[in-house]
Amino acid sequence: MKIPRFVRRKPAFRRRTSPPPAARKLLLASLASGLILLAMLAIVFVPRGLQYEPLPVLPRVEFTYNITGSTTHVIISIVTLVRPLSEYNATYHRQSTKLAEIVPLTASGNANLSFQDKDGDGRPALGP
Repeated sequence: MKIPRFVRRKPAFRRRTSPPPAARKLLLASLASGLILLAMLAIVFVPRGLQYEPLPVLPRVEFTYNITGSTTHVIISIVTLVRPLSEYNATYHRQSTKLAEIVPLTASGNANLSFQDKDGDGRPALGP
């Protein structure tokens, strides 16, 4: 029994000479203009797409220090978005060392860090 051998086919089109320089310049110019157009579209439309990304709004919380004697109190002075205290936490860092943490933020704490809800409504209040 004979096994048939694979016969190589010749390509249908074989370029015998390189394209003329004008054609190469035209191809290069059209490629460059296409890339520039894509970059300009990205500059216009990517920021607009990121603006409507469905990320939750992060509250901005600012604090003031109240030092009386040997104790230091940190008082919430500005809150842009009032949420329940159970969604907040408090972490006390000094340089790169974590000294104390309260998770979630409730009327609790330890010797290094404690929290008190003065008005008792379960939300961060403004001022002392």
